[in-house]
Amino acid sequence: MNYNFKKGDIVVFKAEDDPLSKAIAWFTKSDVSHAAMVYSEDSIVEMGAGGIGVHEIGISEGDEVYVMRLSPELDAAPLIRSADVYLDAKVRYDFPALFILAGLLIFKKIYPSSPLIKITDLILSAACCALDKIINSIIYQDDTSAMVCSQLVYQIYYDCGGDYRIRIENGCVFNSQAVDGAPGSIRLIDLARDKTFPQPDLLMSALSSSIAISDGLMQELYELLVSSEQGSDTSVAHVGLLPQELNKTLALTAKFIELLERLLELTGYNMPLEALFVTPGDLVYHAENLKNTGTVNLTRLHISRDLIFK
Repeated sequence: MNYNFKKGDIVVFKAEDDPLSKAIAWFTKSDVSHAAMVYSEDSIVEMGAGGIGVHEIGISEGDEVYVMRLSPELDAAPLIRSADVYLDAKVRYDFPALFILAGLLIFKKIYPSSPLIKITDLILSAACCALDKIINSIIYQDDTSAMVCSQLVYQIYYDCGGDYRIRIENGCVFNSQAVDGAPGSIRLIDLARDKTFPQPDLLMSALSSSIAISDGLMQELYELLVSSEQGSDTSVAHVGLLPQELNKTLALTAKFIELLERLLELTGYNMPLEALFVTPGDLVYHAENLKNTGTVNLTRLHISRDLIFK
């Protein structure tokens, strides 16, 4: 090791070239798409598609990461104990990037177009199915170890309370209504909660557990987002038809929020919904009490605790 990591340091991975990473980076106006926390001098704790795990790491090759550190620095022991709670609970976390993307789609302002709304419907449907599966697992298996859809490292710091909690200022979801005031754009969560807007039927019988989110769909989403920001003719073509165009989308948005609130209730987390969607970009660019100590290349060597769950 030729880099002096400290326990509790946050490593934020630069976005890879896959469509999902690029979509998250676009939404967050950043160059990052994943985060983990330094667990020991040569390992990190992070959440993957199958669950939580500790990976041994090597320095000098691999992914480029930003290293963020609490400022002022505090004893790392509470952070490691907090991480151990999730490791010992064998926390599961299905489709982590999908949850983040669904949250960004409902909280961030977007330019509505028919193609974008159709893709949004598919992503929200898949996210609702995954959330429903987790909730049923908790209810019927008496298992309260499911992790909600925040970045694990934010949750670890949050649990330590006081000065350990990461303070996000004008983040990607926090305060996004105030900072993203582009003409013609909308926030789906605002419309779903607007009692004057035509309320859709919340009986989402069309939800199917067979929904799959492909790389091709993510690439199409990314291209539509970039096109809408550049002022494409399709970006605001259907704003006048919002009640018709968005009926299903708002139903899915409301269902997604309902399931998130239910999950928070079952798991005992006490935080606002927006806190579930703290993004890697927030940790690098919008955290008042994190300092950037530089970048380093990091590679995962192997899992040092067998805690990847199906």
